[in-house]
Amino acid sequence: MSMTMAEKHAVTRKLSERYRRARKLEKSALIDMCCEVTGYSRDHAARLLRAGPPAKRPAKRRRVRRRTYDAEVLFALRRVWATLDGACGKRVAAVMGQTVGAMERHGELMISSEARAKLLAVSAATIDRMLAPDRAKLALKGRVGTKPGTLLKHQIPVKTFAEWDEARPGFVEIDLVGHDGGVLRGEHCQTLDVTDVATGWT
Repeated sequence: MSMTMAEKHAVTRKLSERYRRARKLEKSALIDMCCEVTGYSRDHAARLLRAGPPAKRPAKRRRVRRRTYDAEVLFALRRVWATLDGACGKRVAAVMGQTVGAMERHGELMISSEARAKLLAVSAATIDRMLAPDRAKLALKGRVGTKPGTLLKHQIPVKTFAEWDEARPGFVEIDLVGHDGGVLRGEHCQTLDVTDVATGWT
């Protein structure tokens, strides 16, 4: 089983203490032992035993960046984004100035001058990053708009002309099909799909 770097350093540190006090023949044996245990080359092992293993580096402190855009800016950005029908960051950034001005004139947006300056300076990439949670909530799971379930069959009484029999031709299931190219937002055609359960005729 291969040793971790921390384990190799621990072995080298222990042997290094003995190496400094040892005589010439003992030093050679200690180098051999270090090579056998750690897998180091003889030159590398000898160099480490003479100098000791590298000191453990202190854990790097992660610098916490101060947040540039506060809750007021995010609130205003959401209003602008919704007004622009959920456009991408590049499109929002391109018309941010005109949109904010128009919304303020019509009383649709009221923010402080500081928040306004930040809103006009925000980049397209930052817009996408700030709005990522809002986009995720709107994302549709799968391509089917109809939710499967047995609510209609079991809880709502439905009168049919005959007993339901999927083995016989003539019993069909009907559903709308959206020709939306995978995106259910916006305008697109809908067609009514009728499928015979027994024969598969559509």
